[in-house]
Amino acid sequence: MRRGAAIVPIGAHNLVPEMIKELPVYLVAAATCTGFDRSEVATFTEGLLKWWRVNNPTFPAWAKAARICFAMLPSSAPSERVFSLVKGMFGDDQLGSLADQIQAAVMMRYNKRSVG
Repeated sequence: MRRGAAIVPIGAHNLVPEMIKELPVYLVAAATCTGFDRSEVATFTEGLLKWWRVNNPTFPAWAKAARICFAMLPSSAPSERVFSLVKGMFGDDQLGSLADQIQAAVMMRYNKRSVG
């Protein structure tokens, strides 16, 4: 299975200090924004992306953070896989299992790691 490009977290880009500096300007721009047409997904998306294109020079750290967030695809598939693993590993008989025991077992199974 081929994996897509990894999304580097915002913290790894060292954006937070710059975002803090740009925060007052960003808050003013966000507060004075007229809003976006939410009638259609495409219209809303285009309006939002246009706003970021226009405001990118004003607060570049926030714009880069937005690009990182926009690159993430919303999906519940990974969490659903974990729930499925837990259900298969721990049935009704083991409802009293400690949370850390369940977490360790799921991490070992999900990450295909063995002990020993």
